[in-house]
Amino acid sequence: MNSAVGSLLRPRFLFSVLLLVLLLDPVHTLTHKDWLTLRTERAYILSSYKHLMTSSTLSWARVEDIVSGRIPTSRLVLVEDSAVCRVRDGNEQRAGRTDLSGSCLAGPGLKKHTEYQVLVDGTSLSRYEWRYWDMYTMPQTGTVAYNTKTYVGSFRTETGREIIGELDFNRGLNGNIKSYVTENSSELSVQGLALVEIEPVKYIIDSVDLNTGRGKIKKRDIVLGKITISRDKDETEPEDWKYIEGRIKFSEPVSQSWDHIPGTSKGIDTETRLRNRTYQFPWGMEWNGDEVGERRVGANLQPGTKIDITLEGVLFSGDVPYTAVFIQLYKDDVRKETNIEGIITLTSVESISIVQGVPSYLETGLPAPRHPKPTPVPTNPAPATTVLPEDTEYPEYTQDSIKDGSKDYMGDERTDTDSRLPATLYPPPEPTTRKPNPLRRFYPEEEDKVDKDKVTASKFLENVSSGKYQVILSGGPLMCILYVCLLDLF
Repeated sequence: MNSAVGSLLRPRFLFSVLLLVLLLDPVHTLTHKDWLTLRTERAYILSSYKHLMTSSTLSWARVEDIVSGRIPTSRLVLVEDSAVCRVRDGNEQRAGRTDLSGSCLAGPGLKKHTEYQVLVDGTSLSRYEWRYWDMYTMPQTGTVAYNTKTYVGSFRTETGREIIGELDFNRGLNGNIKSYVTENSSELSVQGLALVEIEPVKYIIDSVDLNTGRGKIKKRDIVLGKITISRDKDETEPEDWKYIEGRIKFSEPVSQSWDHIPGTSKGIDTETRLRNRTYQFPWGMEWNGDEVGERRVGANLQPGTKIDITLEGVLFSGDVPYTAVFIQLYKDDVRKETNIEGIITLTSVESISIVQGVPSYLETGLPAPRHPKPTPVPTNPAPATTVLPEDTEYPEYTQDSIKDGSKDYMGDERTDTDSRLPATLYPPPEPTTRKPNPLRRFYPEEEDKVDKDKVTASKFLENVSSGKYQVILSGGPLMCILYVCLLDLF
């Protein structure tokens, strides 16, 4: 008998201990995947049309999940040291509250039950408040229901203690809150507090971190746009190269679909911030749109040439795990943030790049020269310049000295005059002496040959006029033979 009683009291003792350490476990988190494996029932709230609708964040969970630690105690809905609970009685759900023994006190009468459900915020996305109510106040939208007839409320007793009670808007004159305080007595109050869940007006998914390494992604190279830029041949600009500019506009269909997050309501306006872009759509719906953009492109071209420029990208598509900050915005400007994780199915354009083709001539289509890459500026300083005194004498080079075939002209050897030449600025000039051409030994240059013929002709005429040469002409009018007799060989 004692062992049976001990086994019965053990879960109650554990639940009492969990309630006592409630404030010591504010950071314990429950993932959405774990929440989906729990046996819970969705709670109901009062809609604006005064009928019940399903709550998106609050649920009724088994007390065993609290005792086992699968649901942290920080998710319980409490009033002081009591949690909101209910007990199934046939087809009805009886309203109640827990005590320190780990039981649920529910009517009729003050009976203790060990098998019951507790009201929890399983996903930590719920925002609820205890709001004032009295018999002259209209039921507020979002009031949490025990069952199809009564709602969760509380009131302060004569001893000053706040206890959980059952709010019935149709009981009494205009509704009241009822709670059992002893086994044989109960208290009623026409004023107190009602538990109201507040729905957000907008969702924001921010700080999205995509885990592409674990995703199932397909990549495909795509062409976003092309353009041909050209430069006319009859342009009057004196520049050999000119930068010609153009623009490429593109539009590519993309999409994103976020998996359902427990505790959220479909249809709420949602804004996502993904990869430096903002998207807006109703939550729970797939977003479809176009990736629209414009890129400025250009190239340096010569007159009468053209070039093709292509805008390329990579199309990503597939399922990608992610972590993000889920932000809920409320009508009263309250902002609630929660860390979430899930999977997003998306199609996006990434790695946009500009690819230039080969320049070609407009008339022939043959390849044209590419613009040379800019020459890097030398980092080494220019060589120092030597400044000679003003009275320095330099050798004079005349036409006669060149015709004499001197060593200074032929360049057979470097003379002392070369070392006296003044230094010049960087870059160095061409050398003052030319290297000898070996072919001139056998084939004289044309200019020298002409000058030599002139000298020979002038000497010949002088010898004829002085009588050294005798000229004899013979033959007819069509033929003339010249005989030259050498009168004096020496």
